Amino acid sequence: MKITDRRFGTYTVLASFAGDDSAAGASNSFDVTAAPRAAPSLPEQGMLITPYPTFWITLPFALFFGSMWAVFVYVALLVRRARKLGIVHGDA
Repeated sequence: MKITDRRFGTYTVLASFAGDDSAAGASNSFDVTAAPRAAPSLPEQGMLITPYPTFWITLPFALFFGSMWAVFVYVALLVRRARKLGIVHGDA
């Protein structure tokens, strides 16, 4: 159950079910304590929160993925060079 009431403090909620063919009717009441929400904790200037990429957000991604591509190309060249030299897996 979701209660969408904007009142603050403690109040009683009565929940009741009339029943149907497969379940008997039931009712219950309980106390709900509601407190105001906390204020948003984002910085006032919204640092590093923009709808477009900024230098300080893009740089780590570019460095990481760029270095991964560099490693991939390096390993591919090593494998190619090893195959040219006739070094294959399983030869003794």
